[in-house]
Amino acid sequence: MPVRVLCILLSLAMAFISWSVASVSASGLEKPEILQLRAFAQEIESIDAILTTSALTFAFTQDDKWLKVYRENEVKLGALLEEALSRAHESDSALLKRMDEENERLVKMEVRAIELTQQGKGRQAAEILNSKQYQEEKLRLRQSIDTYFLSLEKHLQLEEKQDLEIPQSN
Repeated sequence: MPVRVLCILLSLAMAFISWSVASVSASGLEKPEILQLRAFAQEIESIDAILTTSALTFAFTQDDKWLKVYRENEVKLGALLEEALSRAHESDSALLKRMDEENERLVKMEVRAIELTQQGKGRQAAEILNSKQYQEEKLRLRQSIDTYFLSLEKHLQLEEKQDLEIPQSN
């Protein structure tokens, strides 16, 4: 009789340990969180393109609607980067901070181009936005975004693999 009780208790303990391990996320993030962060990354990529386009179009046209588009999206991007950083897995924090710094360098150049445009110096503004330095900063940000996408995919693959490994109770 005591052996039978011991076997039952051991079985219950093993089931609990199995459930506990299965309920812990392999990447530290749950699948819905990873998908949300991937959506953030896609939006960051999109807003970055809008910022560049609106700053350049403003420099060429001096049409204030493009300045309005720029300013609205600059605020959105800052908030989005901040939100992504607050939700990120610790292994992605440094990358997101780097993305934020890269974005800040681009924003400084874009703001300078906007100021020049407002002073009637659209040609100089366009030169900034078409400069080698600006293009290199854009490339750095693009590479960081790509690296972030890859990191999120790894987190997602870990989650999907873990989902397949969770023992099914019947």
